[in-house]
Amino acid sequence: MARRYHTLLTRTDGRWGIEFGDWDREVVVEEMLDSYAADFKAKDRKIIATSGKQADINAAVAALNIKAEGAPQSAITKALHLAAAREA
Repeated sequence: MARRYHTLLTRTDGRWGIEFGDWDREVVVEEMLDSYAADFKAKDRKIIATSGKQADINAAVAALNIKAEGAPQSAITKALHLAAAREA
């Protein structure tokens, strides 16, 4: 099984952004509770799991932001491919 990298995201003004990441999910949960729980509602905090490649993390965040804007699935798929290509 491939190792997963866990990234804490927060949503501000409708856009998701990267705050913190670690290979150990419990470390990310602890950071979220210690540093972000007071400033962000639960609906505005999210932990995602990806490979450890920055391109994969960026693509996942881009997909969440495009989805939040109500874009069709084809636009989300295109954005994932473009983000991966830029990071490669």
